[in-house]
Amino acid sequence: MVKRILSVLIVSLLLTAFGSVASAQNAPDAVREAAIAAAQNALGITSRPTNWVWQFDPGATTTALGCNRVSGTALPTSISYYIFTLTFGGQEYRVHVSADAQYVQLCDEKFDNLSSADGTPTPVVPTCTLDVSALTTLYTLPDFSSTGITTRAAGDTLTAYGRSSDSNWYQVAVPGGSGVGWVSLTTVVAPFSCQSLPIKATVGDTVTGSDTCFLAPASTYSNVRSQPDVNATQVDTIFEGTTWQVFARNSDNSWFYIESGWVAASVATLSGSCDSIPVDVSLVGSGSSQPSATTVAPTPLGLGLVTGIPTDAVCPASYTGYMTPRIQIGQGTASVVSGGLPNRIREQPNTQANQIGQINPGRTIDRVLNGPACNQGYVWWLVEADGVTGWTAESNSDGEDYYLDPTGEPATPQAQVEADDVPHASLEINAYASSIAIDSSGGYMALTVPYIEGGEMFDEQPSEILIAEIPADATTATPAPTSLTAEDAIVVSAMPDGLFAVLGADGVLHQINVAGTESNSVSGIEVTEQQPAVDFNNSGSLMLVPGCNEIDETGACTQGRIDLWDAVEGTIIRRQPAHIDVPAVAFSPNDQIIASAAADGVQFWDLQSGGFLGAVVNEGNGDINDIAFSPDGTLLIYGTCQLNAEDICMDGRVGIVNVTSFELVVGSPIADHTDIVHSVAFSGDGSMWASAGQDGQILVYDTTTGERLYTLAQEDMTVQQIEFGGEDGVTLVAMSYPIGDSPFTSVTFWPLQAPNPEG
Repeated sequence: MVKRILSVLIVSLLLTAFGSVASAQNAPDAVREAAIAAAQNALGITSRPTNWVWQFDPGATTTALGCNRVSGTALPTSISYYIFTLTFGGQEYRVHVSADAQYVQLCDEKFDNLSSADGTPTPVVPTCTLDVSALTTLYTLPDFSSTGITTRAAGDTLTAYGRSSDSNWYQVAVPGGSGVGWVSLTTVVAPFSCQSLPIKATVGDTVTGSDTCFLAPASTYSNVRSQPDVNATQVDTIFEGTTWQVFARNSDNSWFYIESGWVAASVATLSGSCDSIPVDVSLVGSGSSQPSATTVAPTPLGLGLVTGIPTDAVCPASYTGYMTPRIQIGQGTASVVSGGLPNRIREQPNTQANQIGQINPGRTIDRVLNGPACNQGYVWWLVEADGVTGWTAESNSDGEDYYLDPTGEPATPQAQVEADDVPHASLEINAYASSIAIDSSGGYMALTVPYIEGGEMFDEQPSEILIAEIPADATTATPAPTSLTAEDAIVVSAMPDGLFAVLGADGVLHQINVAGTESNSVSGIEVTEQQPAVDFNNSGSLMLVPGCNEIDETGACTQGRIDLWDAVEGTIIRRQPAHIDVPAVAFSPNDQIIASAAADGVQFWDLQSGGFLGAVVNEGNGDINDIAFSPDGTLLIYGTCQLNAEDICMDGRVGIVNVTSFELVVGSPIADHTDIVHSVAFSGDGSMWASAGQDGQILVYDTTTGERLYTLAQEDMTVQQIEFGGEDGVTLVAMSYPIGDSPFTSVTFWPLQAPNPEG
């Protein structure tokens, strides 16, 4: 079964430089270097790793930092951490590092029999024990004027996890409760070992008085800039769990100055008396004397944002105790009620979560991404407005108030159109075509027709490449295809600028135009027995080649691989193992993410670093033969099937993934096919998506409403591949075979009508 992917042809970010080592661009530099240094120390080497990838986890609750090889001890409050996989000498080693780069766990069995160079054990979160010498109060901040939490008597002990920069205050676990507090050195005895605790609060010469203000990052980390401006130079990074005394502010309280520079109020949590801090914008930040790292900005969603519906916010049946939702997922489907207050946008669907934005009354929301979620009497939706993504409330049952109105009339399902009611044209080929691609203009298609003898496609015999125009409408006769001879052509892909890439069984990829003229070639590609198509970035300078890393004794692939190539120079940039079989691959429309998929699910990777971003497990458990990004890059669809215990496909399914959260959207996967789904595709304008498969059905859906628009069934046929083409990007092209052993191939053109954006 030939696999393929939908080539993405939207012009976007061009990547111009790659190194032989993948760098974790979205993880703080200090975190990455702490992982590398710990591994080097344990291995007794000085060489850098040849590759590294990472995962992020927001909730370590013990000193094990999520490592199941270490027992660890309970932490008073959870911390975020990164899981690094480092490659030294062809071996991979797993290292866990806290988000502030202070704590490390060597979490790999290969470290078990190794000692570090200085003989120290695997580092863990350091603590020390304080002896209470007199009645003492635990405070919320390292400041006598802050709120008291509890008291302890002389003779008690406290476990300290951090200290202030002047060592006059210690951060301790609150006894009998949760969280941490601060205790003054004036009422406790601290052994010298406590000086090794990490600094968790930076204070000035004076830290008492009614005018003291403190700042902490609102998420995992916050950037510090030289001046109170988002375009100013970044001079430092501060991490979660740390507290910083504020010395100055700007006039509108949108920026605050700490020891190392300016921090925006929008990415910080303030405590204490901040209104009385002097206004002084003449201060210039230059960074901190403490260890820190320069890091890229977090993703647009922010690391603290929850995009899936939490388990404690699942709406009850019939919305008992809540007001019935009136809006739906889609673009411009809701607006804030006019004449009231702005709607707050929060990181999580609850009123205690951090506010990260607001939507003014009467404003139409750009997109509703997920929901509904129900919590505290409120119905919540994940929305995007003015570039900010977060949760906003639709209603509150206490006051029986709706804060959001649906836009326009409620969407009504569009009447489903059957195949016989849609004009179409067909092209019949008396041969077996293995793959099809549509050029970037949408005007031409190319098919590969490999030489077949005895069912074998890879004999060293000439193959054909057929190129034909896509008819402008269903009444236009389909022109006869141009036939070219190629060496063992097995799969074709689209490239930018109207080019096609034809991959042969000999490992040579030929880049040709619609006239069949070759412009470039790349050799040395390892071709698999069931080779999916390659994919190209927007400039055509990079290509993804799916492959196999390990083959068992039966010849089956047991570990897939993604190869990133320089498509101009014809050289490999990076190879990374992925999946349990040869995956389908695709660049995101903005060229920042690589998506890959096989029977184990869909995985997402950072293009520049190769770092792991997220995954969706394939609950359908059948093969995933095809994936496709929406033109705006917010969605990804994949086709699979649900297998029973005898590996028989019970139904064909399409999963729809929210690319911002790497989670299935509500109502997905959709099981409308009766057999495996071979192919999926988005229309050029993104208004529709389609699926096709073994049951001969081509099902077309409205992307916004989810309603099925067309059922293009082909009797006694199996549909192997679909693409959208044509000048407007809504002509669906289907490549089908008759059920049985006939080599006949049918290519059908369906000029479809895009759904009305007004619903």
